[in-house]
Amino acid sequence: TAVHTGIIAAPVSYEVDGEQYVAVVAGWGGAFGTTAGVPRHKGNVLEEGRVLAFKLKGGAEMPAPSVTHVNMEVPPEEITATPEQLFNGQQLYAQYCSTCHGAAVTSGSQIPDLKYLTESGYARWNAIVRMGVLETLGMPKFDHVLTEQDSEDVKAFVAEATRSAIAFCASTYPKDFPELFGTSCTKRQVANEVSVEEP
Repeated sequence: TAVHTGIIAAPVSYEVDGEQYVAVVAGWGGAFGTTAGVPRHKGNVLEEGRVLAFKLKGGAEMPAPSVTHVNMEVPPEEITATPEQLFNGQQLYAQYCSTCHGAAVTSGSQIPDLKYLTESGYARWNAIVRMGVLETLGMPKFDHVLTEQDSEDVKAFVAEATRSAIAFCASTYPKDFPELFGTSCTKRQVANEVSVEEP
């Protein structure tokens, strides 16, 4: 049975009225799932978590997900930096951002993937990163550890990583190896009915 997402949790078995069931939590999360990002391969499209229960001779199947693919936006041209500033941004990103937003600027889906930042997101960068305008949504402010220039360097590093990802997606690699790279060039927004009825 296709579950359209990864299963990284351990299963549990239980019995109801003499019938055995196996339940498992499916979805991406935990330290590895968050920092490593969602594995990009065909069929792995769901990003939200769910609890699944299986039994022998069960006939239900997961509903097919409805997927909308969102392309990365090209970062504003005015976001530039020297090699030294990019290196500083890379180091600071690794230290303060990668745990949540992904080691290679590739999120595990629970937290926004910064490669899909919009122009308005870049315009609000310092308000978000240093002033904490999104604190109520779980994004802490970093004005106590990042100077304004540090924040700009991180922004430039994210922009450069996005440009590199866009260039990669324009190459032949995703077409030549679709099973490995076919879904790495878009963000997948999924709408699907999660309830499953026995036939």
